[in-house]
Amino acid sequence: MLNMVQLPVKSGSSARDALADWLLIASVLSALFMPMAMAALLVAVLLRGPRLPPFQGPLAFLAASVAWAMVVMAVRGVADSGGQLVYFGFLWILPLLIACYAPDQHTVRRFGHLLIALFLVDLTFNLFTLVTGADLLGRELDVRKGVVGGRGGGLFAHSFYSGSISIAALLTLASRASTRWFVVLPIFNLLLAGSFRF
Repeated sequence: MLNMVQLPVKSGSSARDALADWLLIASVLSALFMPMAMAALLVAVLLRGPRLPPFQGPLAFLAASVAWAMVVMAVRGVADSGGQLVYFGFLWILPLLIACYAPDQHTVRRFGHLLIALFLVDLTFNLFTLVTGADLLGRELDVRKGVVGGRGGGLFAHSFYSGSISIAALLTLASRASTRWFVVLPIFNLLLAGSFRF
C-alpha cells in the first residue's frame, strides 16, 4: 500500500538505511510464519533513526484507538491469559512504528521485491496444484467451489492468504510503469485462489 502514497525521494540511500530496510523486510517475512518476529521492526526503527511524525489526523486517532483497545482488554481481564495484552498491543502499534520508520521510495522498492518474490512462490504453488491436485508440500486442493473450480491455497494453503498476496502483488506491479502489463499474473492467481470473498 506504500506504493499508493507520495513518499520522499532521497538522492541516495545510505548503507545504514539500506540495512534497516532489509531488516524491516526480514522481520515482515519471518512474521508470516511467527508474528512476534515483527519485534525486529523495533531494531530497524532504531537503526534507521526514529523520525517522529506529527501526531495529528489519522495517526492521532490510531494512537487513541490502540490506547482505548488496551484499556478495554485490561478491564475485561483478557490480559490475564498468557500475555494477550502485550501481544495485541504490540500488533496494534505496528502502524505507528512504520510511521516512525518513515519509509522512503528506496524502502518501497525493496519491499516491492519481497512482495513479488512471495507472489511468485504462491503462484508456483497454485499452478502445481492446478496440474496435480496437490501442492508442492502434498496438501490437497480445497474442494469447496471457487471462481474457476476448487480453491487454490498457494504457499499458506488458504485461498484468502493466496488472494491477499495476489492483491498486494497487483498493486505493486500496477504502480510501476515498467511492470504494469504483468498484472495479468496476479489476476490469474486470484482466479486460482478462487475465493468469492475477493
